Amino acid sequence: MLRDSFPLAAKLLAPLSFLLLTGIQLQAQGRPIGFDETWSLAADRAKALEKLIPGTRDYYYYSCLHRQDLKDFDAVGPLLAAWVKRHGRTTRVIEIENRQALLTFAKDPQKTYDFLKPRLGLTFNHRRQVPGQKPDLPTSLDQRLISSETLARRALERHPRTVNGFQSTAYAALAASNLDENQFMSLMTKLRDPDIAGLPALVIRQLANRRSRGFGSLAIHSRMFLAQLDECLGLRPDLLRSSA
Repeated sequence: MLRDSFPLAAKLLAPLSFLLLTGIQLQAQGRPIGFDETWSLAADRAKALEKLIPGTRDYYYYSCLHRQDLKDFDAVGPLLAAWVKRHGRTTRVIEIENRQALLTFAKDPQKTYDFLKPRLGLTFNHRRQVPGQKPDLPTSLDQRLISSETLARRALERHPRTVNGFQSTAYAALAASNLDENQFMSLMTKLRDPDIAGLPALVIRQLANRRSRGFGSLAIHSRMFLAQLDECLGLRPDLLRSSA
């Protein structure tokens, strides 16, 4: 009885073993096909698009590709605008923009050129060299445009109440110029080095301003040389009563 039942059990287990072994082998050999392959192998890509969720990044990307493959370039613009509005300008957005510019070259070459120049950082500033021709280009810059006075005036016009338009290397020259009170107080708050001509007089002027918070309130006060502090006392003896 036992001997006869063994072949029957083996026959029943054989198909199950085959399925298990085959399943393991298929799992080891590959993985499910992704949408990239589904798209590439699809006979009807419009049907393949129906598998994607509208509004997703993949939906916009493959919809744009499909429109471009059909040469329906006018439909790509609205898709791109909606895509960027929802998900921002991603690398795949840039890819579609580049494809659009190249694929529509025959329709509007100048538009493609205008797109590619900033995208590729192209410049065309070279001039044709004609042998024997004398150059008529200026050999020096117009000093009226780049003089210190012009640049200083422009900086003050852009920042009328401060000296925020200047770098620290200009502070010494500013200290000797005719600044209004707002600009002067802005300059004094920025000074860090005591190598400014007439610094004691500048400090006394700052202390006399109604917005001054007294000696020691600015960084430059604690960085003055002893001789400069003595000069400040000569200009304003009551500073001896200052704890700072």
